[in-house]
Amino acid sequence: MSAAMKIEVSADGTLMIRETINGSYHRRIIAPGQDYFGEPQDVFDVCAATHTPEVVSAYLDRLAAMKPTPEQELAMWRASAKCSRMQGKLTLGADEWAKIEAYRDAHATWAERVVIDDAKDWERNSQDIQFFGHLLGYTDEQMDAMFAAAMLVKA
Repeated sequence: MSAAMKIEVSADGTLMIRETINGSYHRRIIAPGQDYFGEPQDVFDVCAATHTPEVVSAYLDRLAAMKPTPEQELAMWRASAKCSRMQGKLTLGADEWAKIEAYRDAHATWAERVVIDDAKDWERNSQDIQFFGHLLGYTDEQMDAMFAAAMLVKA
């Protein structure tokens, strides 16, 4: 191993490589199961010795256990999903938007009117937006589909 390269192996078998290349300091990792073909011989030898099938399997099992469930992924998507008022209105269409306007004119509180008239963005998890979805008779899946479609609208 050259003086310009230092290789450390973490408890899970990940190689942490620090090296100086053309006077610049670089760091990189090689995780168990990751391809190390073409690495310098020092790195190749350490990978070959430490990345045993058992180590790779344990590493991949640990990654799989950390992966969010589909329900968690959906909750994270809903928490981040938002569209502009224009995107939402264009996706809903004239007839659906007319239902919101009719509710606004006949029943909306002052705060609901502000949301309908002035909200710059619609957030999927917003209590007001969920209420408007309920008014339109939308299921959670339909609301998700509406937001997914609206976020693709370009002006």
